[in-house]
Amino acid sequence: MLKYPDEYVVIDTETTGLDTATAEVIELAAKRVSKTRNETRSWLIKIEKPLPAKIVEITGITDELLQRDGIPEVDAWGDFFEFIRGFPLVGHNILRYDNDFIVRYASKHANHVGLPIFRDFPQDLPRNCIDTAAIYKAGKMMEPRLWDETPLQYQLRVLDARVAGLKYNLRLACSELRIPTDGLTAHRAAGDGEMTDRVYRNLCLGEHP
Repeated sequence: MLKYPDEYVVIDTETTGLDTATAEVIELAAKRVSKTRNETRSWLIKIEKPLPAKIVEITGITDELLQRDGIPEVDAWGDFFEFIRGFPLVGHNILRYDNDFIVRYASKHANHVGLPIFRDFPQDLPRNCIDTAAIYKAGKMMEPRLWDETPLQYQLRVLDARVAGLKYNLRLACSELRIPTDGLTAHRAAGDGEMTDRVYRNLCLGEHP
């Protein structure tokens, strides 16, 4: 039986679109969980282009908010990488979405003077990731891990499986697992990150509300 870590960082991103090759990250959040303390941080990121109207509608993040409270991209990602350093990462659909942005921005700023964290960041990152979307979907499919599969291979196989009508998004997972979400703002990085942590604790650490 796979043993899941009780020290980890939950991450979430809000972006300008679904294409991980072209969309820009406008908000990052990370919740670091350890035996001594839990700490959550979030970063709004300034971008040059106006936000798509659909993204403003979904997230509530506006151009004015980014210009007022956002910080430069390189500063936000530098802080983020320092904050998550050394911990396994947890995310809902992290293997098919958030990780692509992490690797892309690490590569983009790899030669930035004064921020070696970008160069040091591991390119084999997915091996150390736990995807709550995959774990939740596997449970609904009643699909066990094969004896010769690594955790990464198992998660990717489950995510790639096509099952008609099967949904496993974050808010549905919280609803079906009866995880309380009162006071958490959906489609904002910190709120979604906290929901993901509660799903992880429920599915992987056996904690129930």
